[in-house]
Amino acid sequence: MIYYALKSALLLTLLYGGFSALLSRETFHRFNRVMLLGIVVLSLVLPAVHITISNNPLHLRTHPQPLRTHPQPLRTHPPTPQDSPPAPPCEGGE
Repeated sequence: MIYYALKSALLLTLLYGGFSALLSRETFHRFNRVMLLGIVVLSLVLPAVHITISNNPLHLRTHPQPLRTHPQPLRTHPPTPQDSPPAPPCEGGE
């Protein structure tokens, strides 16, 4: 609980410091009010959020995928007559 309070206080300090440095001179009072309320809400909510990031790309897959294989084995020699399919019959009658 003490860590949550420390994180919340640190976040509130950082967010309010940024607001006062950048936006405190704005004359839009409604905008300032919304920003200050948003800072308070964020400083209370963000310390309770836990985000874990995995460096392992396989962690994201739910089901293993089968390995893709080449449909025919790779040949290291030129094709021989036994490897080629039979020629279609000629239509000329010869």
